[in-house]
Amino acid sequence: MLRKLFGTKSLAAISVVMFFAPLVSTSQSQDDVERVCCDEDRSIVKLRERVASDLDVLASELSVMLAQDATRNFFAERITKAKKRTVGLGQALGALRVKDPNNSGKRVEATIKTVRKIESAMTEFGIETARIDIKLPVEAHVKLLKEAREVLVAVAPLADEKDVDKVIAFSNGKRLELDAAKPPTVPTLVVIGAEPQSSDPGYPIPIVKEPGEEGKEDRVDDYVGIPSIYIYNDHENWWCGDPEIYVRVKRFRFSTFSLINQKINLPGVNGERVWYNLGDGYPNSTYKYVSTSNYAPVIRLEFWEEDSWFYGGDDYLGSINIRWTNLPFGGYTEYVTGDVRFKIDRD
Repeated sequence: MLRKLFGTKSLAAISVVMFFAPLVSTSQSQDDVERVCCDEDRSIVKLRERVASDLDVLASELSVMLAQDATRNFFAERITKAKKRTVGLGQALGALRVKDPNNSGKRVEATIKTVRKIESAMTEFGIETARIDIKLPVEAHVKLLKEAREVLVAVAPLADEKDVDKVIAFSNGKRLELDAAKPPTVPTLVVIGAEPQSSDPGYPIPIVKEPGEEGKEDRVDDYVGIPSIYIYNDHENWWCGDPEIYVRVKRFRFSTFSLINQKINLPGVNGERVWYNLGDGYPNSTYKYVSTSNYAPVIRLEFWEEDSWFYGGDDYLGSINIRWTNLPFGGYTEYVTGDVRFKIDRD
């Protein structure tokens, strides 16, 4: 009936408007949603309390082990050489057990059991990468760790970063409270659930010059993408290390009468208030095909920092609807939304 009233393309356009507009629900459905959410919230709270307690035990056990020179040197060498200074804790402990079976063997075994217990709880609640990592999030601590006589072991808080003012840490079994706003001067390893985007292809790279100043040749292909990006606030605190930034690109295609919703990770975008060059066209995967004959004239971009729901879920950075048909061929158009500034390009 709707197709007869409005026609296929008009109906598709209406669907796009309905998608981009806020959803409205009845009071009854609102009550149902709130009831389900409350049940889920109670389950999550119980899980977090159980896992938080186990993480504290784990960090305390590790801090005692790291008071030994041999163990501290083992972890320092392994972590500083690892990508993003992060290693799987269970795997590292297994390697330590093989390398030196006489080095506090019972303590290593007990710590491995604690790791497996936490990872089992993560699997139970459907976390995709159910792994506990240990990382050195602060770059300035790399040199200090190699020379340190004392190393702290902190626990990444199971909460959204904005709600955290203290970070629990341990030194040779002694419980401490660290300032969440700034990293400590003592080298600190952090026990944390494995974060997404573990691989980093080595791009994009920071650029000094304002992107797009040179201009470029006009082209006629209909591709729209983000050649450069600038993050004001990445919503990732010191104990988590580098952020996991991604963008969702949403387009509506008439021929299939469907919404195309694609997630593009930006693993090299790790710093605040610096331009990153994502590349002009291939292999920059933010560039997506559009056409006036088969796609709605609006493209939606949503920017996020990815976190496990253990840590409050993904952080919203900003979103914007752009009428790509108004973008010029060649050159760049700049937009700002929330905590993100970026150039968009139509090739």
